[in-house]
Amino acid sequence: MLGSRYYGHHPVFPIDKTVADINLEQVGRTDSSEGPQIANASLTGFDYSDVGTILEAAGKLTGIKVYKHEQNSDAFFDRSDNQALADQGVPAHTLCTAFVYPDYHGVAITGKDRLCQHGKGRSYGRTRACHELRTTLRRRSGTKRIPKWRAT
Repeated sequence: MLGSRYYGHHPVFPIDKTVADINLEQVGRTDSSEGPQIANASLTGFDYSDVGTILEAAGKLTGIKVYKHEQNSDAFFDRSDNQALADQGVPAHTLCTAFVYPDYHGVAITGKDRLCQHGKGRSYGRTRACHELRTTLRRRSGTKRIPKWRAT
């Protein structure tokens, strides 16, 4: 998280012109500690801004269920790279397939990377959903319809 913190204080692109930040965390993986995650994704701080709702709609267009993980969505928000830009006021979240993996923060990934281990193309839908989100944000850029933090 040192790199994201550095960027938060030394942005290449002006913070006041940054519409949103979506950190992608292992979106190609399908092996969650809760079982296979094939056609879904979750978001840190799902309810903290309207990015979750926008991404949920983009997911529907691509066959990906984007949902709030009741136990981990909020708990992982401040433990992810999105926090650095959130601290600057930017609606910032991490999109992930799961929050905890069997080898979470371990040394198990060696010669064979686990990315897309359950078949080629499993991450395509999530990537497409991210593209739809980007397209939506681009259309909203410069309007009053950009993502906003929700009142707590």
